[in-house]
Amino acid sequence: MKEITLRVPDELAQLIEEWAEHIPEMEVVKRGHSLYHDDEDIGKKLAAAIDKLKQEGVLLHIYDYTWIMVAIAEGVIEGLGAFRSAQTFKDYLERIGVCPLPSRSTLNTFSNRVDGYYPDWEFTDVEDEYECLRRKDVVNRLLEALYDD
Repeated sequence: MKEITLRVPDELAQLIEEWAEHIPEMEVVKRGHSLYHDDEDIGKKLAAAIDKLKQEGVLLHIYDYTWIMVAIAEGVIEGLGAFRSAQTFKDYLERIGVCPLPSRSTLNTFSNRVDGYYPDWEFTDVEDEYECLRRKDVVNRLLEALYDD
């Protein structure tokens, strides 16, 4: 069975979900929330969420921004599409006021150590189960912080 993510206008969401319920082999596995109104709004929310993660001690290492970049590339965060490069991601973070920032090299190096798709990531550079879970939890906590009202 394949999993497909769809972004639909708010006014069509209920109709799509009802349609999916009438197809026996189809199920709605995740419902998103409307997170943004425009690019500036998502940038402010992302910057605030990252700041919250820093305050909570979730972002332990500068390379932890990599997990956010990879999650965005996979479409995990509504309103943000994949960045063309690690440099464009870094530039975006700088533009929304996030600091300190990882280097382009750090982002590239660590993004090449992620296999699979969130939340089922595996990491080629570490075998410690706790560290693998901690890295995934960076994104889990970011999503919670983004959707906190």
